[in-house]
Amino acid sequence: MVRQITNKDDDNDGDDDNDDDDDDDDDMTMMIMMMIMMMMMIMMMMMMMMMMLIIIIIIIIIIIIIIIMIIIIIITTIIIMHKRKKSSR
Repeated sequence: MVRQITNKDDDNDGDDDNDDDDDDDDDMTMMIMMMIMMMMMIMMMMMMMMMMLIIIIIIIIIIIIIIIMIIIIIITTIIIMHKRKKSSR
């Protein structure tokens, strides 16, 4: 009966106000939660880095393709101009 009186919930927040006996457990759960949060954050960072790397690689490939296209267009125009000059002579 004394245990109930000492362990009663004074401020109606659902948990016992006198919970000295399970503080260690709360600390452990907090530590585990923090570890999980840190792992999640690290995973998110890794995913973001991977996404950034993939996006950068895609952009580089697109730029290289555009440069190759421009070079091909320039070469073809030069060839066409040469052919026109030869034909016009």
